[in-house]
Amino acid sequence: VMGHEIVHAAARHGAKNVERGMLLQAGMLAVQVSQIDNEYGGLVVGAANIGAQLISQKYGRNAELESDLYGMEYMHKAGYDPSAAVDLQQTFVRLSEASGRKTDWLSGLFASHPPSQFRVDKNRETLAALGAGGDYGRERYKQMIAPLIRNKPAYEAYDEGVKALRAGDAGKAARLAQQAINIEPREAKFYGLVGNTRVQQKDYDGAIAYYQTAIERNPNYFEPYLGRGIAHRARGEFGMAQRDFQKSISLLPTATAYHGLGMIALNNGDRANAVKFLEQAAQSNSPVGTEARGTLAQIQPERFIATRVGTDAEGRVVVQVQNQATMAMGNVQLEVQVLDPTGRQIQSRKTVGVRDWIGAGQATVIATGLGPIQDRAQLQRVQVVVRGATPQTQ
Repeated sequence: VMGHEIVHAAARHGAKNVERGMLLQAGMLAVQVSQIDNEYGGLVVGAANIGAQLISQKYGRNAELESDLYGMEYMHKAGYDPSAAVDLQQTFVRLSEASGRKTDWLSGLFASHPPSQFRVDKNRETLAALGAGGDYGRERYKQMIAPLIRNKPAYEAYDEGVKALRAGDAGKAARLAQQAINIEPREAKFYGLVGNTRVQQKDYDGAIAYYQTAIERNPNYFEPYLGRGIAHRARGEFGMAQRDFQKSISLLPTATAYHGLGMIALNNGDRANAVKFLEQAAQSNSPVGTEARGTLAQIQPERFIATRVGTDAEGRVVVQVQNQATMAMGNVQLEVQVLDPTGRQIQSRKTVGVRDWIGAGQATVIATGLGPIQDRAQLQRVQVVVRGATPQTQ
């Protein structure tokens, strides 16, 4: 399996398919962040759209045969018995026929790597050329996974602890995390879970201590830095929180870390950096992303007002005003500019406004008093600039 997948990557099978598709689409070039359901801070992890496309990519027959061929050569050179590749493909064909195309992990696997008797036959030809013999690895595999089997109860307790914390039972989550630590004290995530429970209980000193232990166990994992940053910020220790958020972002960008940096910058009066960080967080379709968009709407409300120029039945200029924020907006101030025939200089200006509240995602149409407009070219010379708006904070 490893040899087969290495060939897919080295031959760029998935990347080539993406390049033929939507690779250059702007939205795919940005790393998107999405929420992991977490009660104490809305922790989020990054996931790239490009990566998602590569993972879900369906490989063609030639790509599969190429990966089978060189994958078997790789395993043969590494000392493994290439007959195992034939056995695996025969197993896949049998499972595919028995699965009845059910929606399970097998159907997902077979969607991207369709098994076939033809591939089994080609692998037999490759085996005949390479020759059977080598390490099958059963005993070594059993030895290597023995610690995982031994520690399985610890990870099961951890999973149950995460569920308990999500349900708001921090006490139960802490007990389960401690149970996991007793079984496997080297796992950083177990200490991080205790830290998460302490944050939920507003025991920030205790949270920081457990996050520190998690970092000592695994200094290259983002989550304990992020959690410790949340705890430091809650205690008003903005400098230490800032360092932790930055470190977590260097390991894995998250909306929560960007939001934390944005709020610290805003507290320090650094409006430019606050906007920059909050814009990153606002890309997330999660509670923390919603909060970031709300804060941006308070800092720069005008950026969430979209306008569109048109005409009414009598040919007079009207402006459609849409509120793209997550909160109601009022007192919207617009400057309607009429350009000269060259479209380079402002010929006249007029100020209009919307005093009533415009609900989140709602729109309204206001008259400008200009017109009537004679033709489309004349309408295109009318521009609207948003000069201000007031978000509804309650």
